[in-house]
Amino acid sequence: MMKKNEQNISDVEERKNWIIAALHLIINIKLGWLLTVLFLISIILYSASYFLAQSFISQLLRLFADACLSSSIIGFGYEWLIRKQSNEALSMQIKERLSDQQILYLKGLEDVIPRTLLLNPDVQKVLLVTHEKIDEIMRGALSARLGDKEMAASLYDGILKETLHYNEYFSDVKYDIILCNPDLSEPEEMRKEFFDVTINIRYRTKLKNHRFIFTRIVNNDQFNKRVSNPDYIFMFRVRETPFLPRDSDKALKIVDFKIDDYDMIPKNRINPDGAYEIVFENPELINHLDKDVNVFYSIQTKLTRLGHVFFNNAIRPTRNVTISFEWAQTDIEMVRVYDFFISANRPRIYQTPQINPHCAIVELNGWTFPKGGAVFVWRLKGESNLLDKNGNQNE
Repeated sequence: MMKKNEQNISDVEERKNWIIAALHLIINIKLGWLLTVLFLISIILYSASYFLAQSFISQLLRLFADACLSSSIIGFGYEWLIRKQSNEALSMQIKERLSDQQILYLKGLEDVIPRTLLLNPDVQKVLLVTHEKIDEIMRGALSARLGDKEMAASLYDGILKETLHYNEYFSDVKYDIILCNPDLSEPEEMRKEFFDVTINIRYRTKLKNHRFIFTRIVNNDQFNKRVSNPDYIFMFRVRETPFLPRDSDKALKIVDFKIDDYDMIPKNRINPDGAYEIVFENPELINHLDKDVNVFYSIQTKLTRLGHVFFNNAIRPTRNVTISFEWAQTDIEMVRVYDFFISANRPRIYQTPQINPHCAIVELNGWTFPKGGAVFVWRLKGESNLLDKNGNQNE
């Protein structure tokens, strides 16, 4: 396409130059004919005056002949000497001006082209083509900015490359985490060791899968094996006990799961590595891949009371997060919140109501990245006296 446009431009320029040359030729031909006619007229008048001898008409014809001859001589002299030199001088001046303008234009291009190559994303996509070239430029830019190649490589490989690995992003994520004491019908050992937890999660995303897996893990190896797999959208660690066997729905139960208005069909299984998984699929979602959807799921699980901590971390690059952590129906006395978001923005953290709070809220506007999040640490009622005896300061 570009070659065709260049050929068209070249044809137009040639046509324009030919027209200009033709006009010059016509002008030169007209001048030449006029001077030739004047010269011939002068010869004819001289001849006529010669034949008419010394009469008045002969003298008059001679005067006209002198005028025609003088005009033709002056015209030829002007045409071949003065105008030709003037045209050459004018052409030289124009060429010099054009050359100056060309130099200024090229200098401007020298500044614009490198800036365009470096900063314009569309140009980068066309010229760089491969991700490897883009990675190389990003590493070089980090190295130039930080002044340390090793730090730049660690930063890129540790955070940026890990983030670029994900092809799905969440936005406007809202977590509602509700803790309560187990029902009195539950075994006493369970009531002493665990809280019942309901986790409601809503977010928007561009759909990349039609298959989603929730899993109960019992060790870190199971977590590390799945953390990079986009099919796994929820992983929670619950210790296996006699009253919480591996496939117990008391340890992991999906109360509701919807993507827009599509209901998901669950299938339970125990993975060969021992993790309990609930797999949801809906073939109709294949037609909605790469489209914006709203996702909602509600989960019931268990949380260790004496662990005194609940971690909530991002599993995808996420924009705008709200976390609500409620403990009104428990014997938790107080909760502290610490954030470890990987984000340029600081979250807003507060508790409600102001007197005897029972809900902690974390709000982050902006992007955060996987492995960043917030941790909720609590103290149970009755533990404050114990802390005093150990010499620790109470809140």
